[in-house]
Amino acid sequence: MDGVVDVGLGPWTATVDAAVPVALDDITVYAFSQSGDNQGDPQVLALAPDMTMRQWQRWDTSGRTAAEFDFGAITDARAAGVKLFIGGTTATAVFSDEFPNAQFPATHVDDVATRDATGAPVIHAKILPDLHRGSLANPTFRAYLLQLCELQIDGGVDGLYFDEVNQDYQGANFDGNEGFDAAHLADFNAYLLWRFPGVDYAATFGMTPDNLLKADAPSGDLTANFNYQKYLVAHGWATTPFAAANPLARVWGKTEGGRPTPGMPDFVNTAEPYRYWGALTSALRAYAREKYGRSLIITTNGLYPLVDFQGVGLYNFNHDDDGGAEAQYVPVTAGSTTSAAHLDGKRSLQRPFLNLKDRSQLLAPGVPVVLFIDWPTDFMSEYLHMPVSEQQDYWRIYGAEAYANGLFFAFFLQDTVGDPTATELGLMPFFQGLAAYYRGHRTLYHGVTAAAASATTSLSTPVMVAISDQAAPRRRLVHLVNHDYAAGLIQHEGITVTVPLPAAPTSVTLASPDLAADLVLSATYTDGAATVTVPSLVAYDVVELAY
Repeated sequence: MDGVVDVGLGPWTATVDAAVPVALDDITVYAFSQSGDNQGDPQVLALAPDMTMRQWQRWDTSGRTAAEFDFGAITDARAAGVKLFIGGTTATAVFSDEFPNAQFPATHVDDVATRDATGAPVIHAKILPDLHRGSLANPTFRAYLLQLCELQIDGGVDGLYFDEVNQDYQGANFDGNEGFDAAHLADFNAYLLWRFPGVDYAATFGMTPDNLLKADAPSGDLTANFNYQKYLVAHGWATTPFAAANPLARVWGKTEGGRPTPGMPDFVNTAEPYRYWGALTSALRAYAREKYGRSLIITTNGLYPLVDFQGVGLYNFNHDDDGGAEAQYVPVTAGSTTSAAHLDGKRSLQRPFLNLKDRSQLLAPGVPVVLFIDWPTDFMSEYLHMPVSEQQDYWRIYGAEAYANGLFFAFFLQDTVGDPTATELGLMPFFQGLAAYYRGHRTLYHGVTAAAASATTSLSTPVMVAISDQAAPRRRLVHLVNHDYAAGLIQHEGITVTVPLPAAPTSVTLASPDLAADLVLSATYTDGAATVTVPSLVAYDVVELAY
């Protein structure tokens, strides 16, 4: 830690210049098909989604040269009708064998990797034996990421998907004891000086004369100025940096992987999501714009600011349900295991889906939220070990719930760990049919806002109801998702739906992936409410009321 550390980002500022997101109003059907060898996937060509959202991902030494990518897959995808082809990289996972290399000057992984509060490099042996986390505060590591991403931009990708963006605070034991490398420590000093100008740092934070924050010394001089890592060691908090007695613990902050806390409440939830991530994304967007004259679409795994859409992996140990409970994104019946599971279609995911949407709105207002089943997770294993009919029902129910509540759900085609593909599971014809419905009804899923209204139905069985409004065309949409389930969907007929409406409907249409074609219905209008009889509900119906 000798010398002055410069994170390369200038003075700390309170404001963040948010990029205007790329409009994705013509993107309705998403697919997740990640190739482990940076190639294309014939399934993508067969399905022709509007977007393949992470076709490949640079990992370890794979994906560091152009020869390792099949950039011809981009041309093939566009010819098949895919509008956007997204590449990607891990943002923080880094391995010893990546350094040194001919393309980059770093000589050892420790030059760019994070450290714990004792000052030791962090190795994530519980994940992989040689996994480190690169520090996004470190300008050398950011330059490495830029170089790797520019290679994919040169190859023609429309955008980049970053995985594990804020995992450089994860900790070897998933306790947050990480990120105490020199670059983070230097920037923490700049943050403290900006947030607490003129404060008596000794009295406020228990700093000692030999390790005191000074406004008249370079913030990155970790010898002449404050060194938070040494402070933790001196107070006996090196293994417990978030001890209740530590007055700086709340200022440093903790974060959840893929879910930074909105509102920039502390250093960790401000520096990573805005300062470092902002520098990285701004540089990449400028590269694509200045060299190729085009926009670059950027997203992450999770919910983040400064993105064009949220690419949210659904995995265990989340806190997405109400009250911070874990959302069971693949609901299964009692007695199910990861090797033999059955779908519990009675359960709704409306609440966690809405929670994701609400949190996204705080971080990146207005951008689409796109879900996918992440792997390797228990959720993916349970999904893969259901009967095929129940896998289809999963998409009929929970794909519909996502779309009904203003989110999108990417069809799972393949992953990188050898799980059965959609083709091997026999799901491709089903996916093609469902994709055709959403593609053909794209106007129901763009330009909508959640309505401040509620609807009643004649059903006594579980049904999810979501109501949205559109200004052009002016209509109210009532989405119904059937949760009457017992090893399969139980169909209902002659359902009465009543919903408030500002004026009498001029037309009523029923759309459903369970119908061969849309149906024209009639309605009555009394006391400011329209009543419609829906002929049948199998999995998902949308009642469109123009007025």
